[in-house]
Amino acid sequence: MIENTDYLLVFLKTVIYGCSLFSGGTLLFLYIFSTETNDMKVKLFSFITRSSFLGITLIVINLGTQVIWLSAGEIDALYDPDMINLVASSTAGHAQIFLGLGLLGIISASKIHHPVYGLLILLSIPISYALSGHTGFYSPVWLLKIFIIVHLSILCFWVGSFIPLLTLIDQKKQTAADTSERFGNIAAFLIPLLLATGVGMTWFIVGEIKGLTTDYGLMLLGKLSLVTLLLCFAAINKLRLVPQLKTGHPLAAQKLKRSIKTEIVLVLAILTLTAVITTVIPPENLGHRIG
Repeated sequence: MIENTDYLLVFLKTVIYGCSLFSGGTLLFLYIFSTETNDMKVKLFSFITRSSFLGITLIVINLGTQVIWLSAGEIDALYDPDMINLVASSTAGHAQIFLGLGLLGIISASKIHHPVYGLLILLSIPISYALSGHTGFYSPVWLLKIFIIVHLSILCFWVGSFIPLLTLIDQKKQTAADTSERFGNIAAFLIPLLLATGVGMTWFIVGEIKGLTTDYGLMLLGKLSLVTLLLCFAAINKLRLVPQLKTGHPLAAQKLKRSIKTEIVLVLAILTLTAVITTVIPPENLGHRIG
């Protein structure tokens, strides 16, 4: 018997979230900044492939862990076709399988160099998360699904910038400065939409101020604090560190790399809280607008 499978599920979900966002986002970054990243494509495609394979592997492990979890920790349930079918045929199971297929598609996109194909494959990332999760408990469901697809698409673009920018800073500081500036200009338009969709989802789920006192609300406040901190680092990058990098400040590259690595840590912390919410907190404790 395996106890405390909730902790394992939270860990698996966190890493799967990270793999899907980093894989999809890095591919998206390669498409948008194809000229700037031309010399790094082999290295970045290698990262995308490894990250996607890790995600697929953990999805399989996650499905197996859910089988054990539903059977009260009995490992023998992994040999029970009925239990396996129960998990695989559930809404969450379908979403996980769809995400796994999407990650396979992302791997193939490194061989099929066509932006249209790649962009269609990339849509599988936000769509897979819209197929299941807490948004399905609240009305209007269709609007919440749109919010989460838009929200995750923008987050994917943001997270996908981390590895390419770190690589550029190491290899081509001037190109990194120009690319970071261009990325910051695009993000300046997208981040308000990211926040608006996040606020929209929160309003539909929480419904009113007292909803913030629920388990979901407290977790949400924790996420909000981390997001605020993340935005502060993004603002420092755009307004201070990137301009310094463009002018050749001797410590700018080191500071910008440290800032981006901090953003990565914050994103992982946010994904961990998201995994806790979707794993540990039961739907009836999410808010006041179920229906």
